[in-house]
Amino acid sequence: MGKTAIGKLQARDFLGSAFGFGLVLTALVVMDPRVSHKFSRTFYPSPTEQLFSWGDRLADFGGAVLVAVREQSIDNGPMLVLTVVGILLVAFMVRT
Repeated sequence: MGKTAIGKLQARDFLGSAFGFGLVLTALVVMDPRVSHKFSRTFYPSPTEQLFSWGDRLADFGGAVLVAVREQSIDNGPMLVLTVVGILLVAFMVRT
């Protein structure tokens, strides 16, 4: 493989990862009202909130995302395990 082919693969992998991250973030914003509220306060601040720096607002939003991910993983952990096992079983059945 040439350098251009490897570069295309790396770019495609990067775009796939970025798309996946965006999809998970979008799902959290839609499903969790706390994350939705922090998202709107971060990117569409009121005049008083505009005094805070971008770093402070992004840190606040990141904290809300981490709390939501932790709670979602605890609440939906068994369903996630069942789904992953089901996907793996179907993949192995199709493969053979």
